[in-house]
Amino acid sequence: MSVPGSEPGKSPLLAIVNPTAGGGRCGKLVGPALDKLRAAGVPLEVVETGHPGHASELAREAYAAGRRRFLPAAYASRASSDASPG
Repeated sequence: MSVPGSEPGKSPLLAIVNPTAGGGRCGKLVGPALDKLRAAGVPLEVVETGHPGHASELAREAYAAGRRRFLPAAYASRASSDASPG
């Protein structure tokens, strides 16, 4: 079984990180999470956003350049991520 994102000949996942999301919690938590992915053999290229709307700009530019593998990294509070639908 191969690790998702580690297929030979594939470009690395482009991790678009908003380090200020969640009041800065994303910037503190994303490093260890990305390290775990790398340790599992997932190739990553990481870029950080610098202003509102920057993640969309980075994704559009990367897509226009032929990139198709993205990993958005922003913070979602546990309360919102654990909420069950309706």
